Amino acid sequence: MNSLPLIIFYDAQCNLCRTGHDVLSEYDAGFQFVDIHDPQIVQKYPQVRGLPLGCQMHALDDTGEMTGGYDTLVVIAERLSSMQPFVPLMKWKPVRAIGWSLYRLIAKNRFAIFGGSESAQVCKIAI
Repeated sequence: MNSLPLIIFYDAQCNLCRTGHDVLSEYDAGFQFVDIHDPQIVQKYPQVRGLPLGCQMHALDDTGEMTGGYDTLVVIAERLSSMQPFVPLMKWKPVRAIGWSLYRLIAKNRFAIFGGSESAQVCKIAI
């Protein structure tokens, strides 16, 4: 497991995202969470400028590499010992294609399926 920080940008107005935050917070895997609605987000993390933060979660690793969407799920899985056996499968091209399709479908409909803040608008936040 990597103990260096992985900064995960998530939507705290989304029930699915908050649940993911709560579950991942239980692990000692170096996860740090930043709400995409933080008014200081661009000042603290200029790398997020222009990213579709409201459309998909993103993560910033200790090398400065930014990932988004399904690729962020893979990076998270790499840090969880219980998920490491599945990482090669998650990276396999056919599974990755299906993973991205499912990720986009769920991300697009996450408020309708899981609920959240009534003022939240999916894919409207690009900083």
